[in-house]
Amino acid sequence: MKRAYLSIIFLFLSLSLAASEELAAIEVILLFGENLERLSDYQCRMYEWSVKGKKEEFRYINFYYRAPRLIRMDIIKGNRSGDTGSIGVLREDGKVRGRKGGILSPFAVTVDKNSALATTIRGVTFDESDALAAYSRLLFLIDNSAMALMEDERGWLFDCRLFEEDEGITREVLFIGKDDFMPLYTKSYENENLVQFVEWSSYIINKGLPVELFNVRYKAEKLNDLNIDNNIGLDLDLKYE
Repeated sequence: MKRAYLSIIFLFLSLSLAASEELAAIEVILLFGENLERLSDYQCRMYEWSVKGKKEEFRYINFYYRAPRLIRMDIIKGNRSGDTGSIGVLREDGKVRGRKGGILSPFAVTVDKNSALATTIRGVTFDESDALAAYSRLLFLIDNSAMALMEDERGWLFDCRLFEEDEGITREVLFIGKDDFMPLYTKSYENENLVQFVEWSSYIINKGLPVELFNVRYKAEKLNDLNIDNNIGLDLDLKYE
């Protein structure tokens, strides 16, 4: 009888700890969402790497966001043909307007956001690459994964094992930083194999990005003329290449 009683207590404590951890995770996610509501615009340096089958790609990007959902990516360096120097913009109509770097830079095209020209090799779209997407993904993972929350001095790490694989993904890790309450990196796994890694750094928040920036013909260097802080001159860290 005593052993059964202790087992019940242990089960109760385990459930209480699990519930407490879930509440803590939800609290952090809600705070993350509240912070996003205060965003009018932000910039950051973005690195993305992914692999699918025998294909592998990487990109270093100057990333720009303006509420409600304009996104611009200037690819500083990439390994796909025409990547380096290319610019892509997610417009209000949900289409992506872009142009490649190099000799093809005079020519711009408009494609659906799901076009292979506008996604990673794993099909990640422009609007799956910003902070709003990270927030939406966490809301999804609350109900569709076993979510563990860990905290350190830099921020909060969500380690999520999906109940059912999603496009081959079985586990996702997302780290939210304490300084700006913005995502710092995410990792996606197929079983134990890392297949996607994205890192965001050097955030510049609510500096008044002009709507004109979200035109592929607009030169980002004009932000200097407008005295708007930016990452254009930020050193390129190739440690992940």
